[in-house]
Amino acid sequence: MTSATIQQLKAAQPESLWYFLTQIPASTEAQIWYALMIAGIAGILTSYVIKWAQKQIEGNPFEYLFAQNVRGTVLSLIWLVASTAGSISLGGYLTPGGEFIGWGKVLFDGWVLGTGGDLGLNKALRPVWTVAEREKPT
Repeated sequence: MTSATIQQLKAAQPESLWYFLTQIPASTEAQIWYALMIAGIAGILTSYVIKWAQKQIEGNPFEYLFAQNVRGTVLSLIWLVASTAGSISLGGYLTPGGEFIGWGKVLFDGWVLGTGGDLGLNKALRPVWTVAEREKPT
């Protein structure tokens, strides 16, 4: 990867806060965070498929994410933002020499954080059984 790291940006212009802030979106860490978030959102959609396949929820992904349990979705997104930022700050995507380790690990980690976070935190509303469904033998 050819973009500058945040540490390199600080060293280049330490006296200018505005220069530093305008360069962050193109930094190596920001690009890694973008990839983690994209993969994390794919993980949240994977969580929807898992819950749908287990008949825990019904409806489409929009209903699951925004209509049935908005607070759970917000909680999942907060988890995703915080966990991906923490993952980057721990330096797990750059070698000690500052070399990028590859997109495969970044995308897999983002997907795992999104799937696991949503499965654990977004307890969607389950369909309510009718009396007839409860009495029906399995």
